[in-house]
Amino acid sequence: MLATAGGFVVALIGEDPPQVIRTVVNTDGLQVNKCLCVVRDSAGNAWIGTDGGGLAVVSRDSGRAVRYRSNDVPARITCLN
Repeated sequence: MLATAGGFVVALIGEDPPQVIRTVVNTDGLQVNKCLCVVRDSAGNAWIGTDGGGLAVVSRDSGRAVRYRSNDVPARITCLN
């Protein structure tokens, strides 16, 4: 999983060259495409910190991004743990 200026990318890093499986961008539900950090939870969902769009979660099942409680988190999230 990669956080990029062009969205959230799922890739096979062990491949040469790395193979992009899926890219999640604003048309998939992200508020903004500039992603700063990403972490996967125990259920396989990806939590993405963005630059200006707050926090989003991408469901493992649907692949769609949902903005997470935008009023409770800052617009710029640089680290997830």
